[in-house]
Amino acid sequence: MSETPHFHLIRYYIISVYCPTGPLNWSVHKISDITNIYRNVIDKLFLLVSIDMRKKFPERQIKSIVELTKIIDSMELDDGVRLLGCNEDLQGGGFIFISIVHSLTKSNQKYCINTTERIFNEESGIYLPGGEEKFLYASDVEKVMKHIEKNALKPLEAWCY
Repeated sequence: MSETPHFHLIRYYIISVYCPTGPLNWSVHKISDITNIYRNVIDKLFLLVSIDMRKKFPERQIKSIVELTKIIDSMELDDGVRLLGCNEDLQGGGFIFISIVHSLTKSNQKYCINTTERIFNEESGIYLPGGEEKFLYASDVEKVMKHIEKNALKPLEAWCY
């Protein structure tokens, strides 16, 4: 009986490939670095993982800037915020993801601001992150909120998970 390998994804990175019947070679890659031969497989896999993660980690809508500021200020390593962007250079205006940076990675930076394109997936009928992405780092909530004020869609459309 053959087993299907399981891919473990965190946002846009393939972290490992695990096969229950034995070890496989694995490495870390940005999805954008993977050749077009694997693009279709990765897109379908990412779609399945995205839909599955929405079931396991439901998002709660954030209703105001005050609530958003409080949530960002009290975030822990496993928390995150997703906002719709208004960047005309990014497809769909873009997504903005806010997360906490582990202290061992960037000791003077507390927050990671990840901006990526917002691409409509016709197969699932939902928008998914993909394409071009940028990473910025901020040391405090005020700097994160300045970025959000400049780059987030108005009225605010944001969710925490």
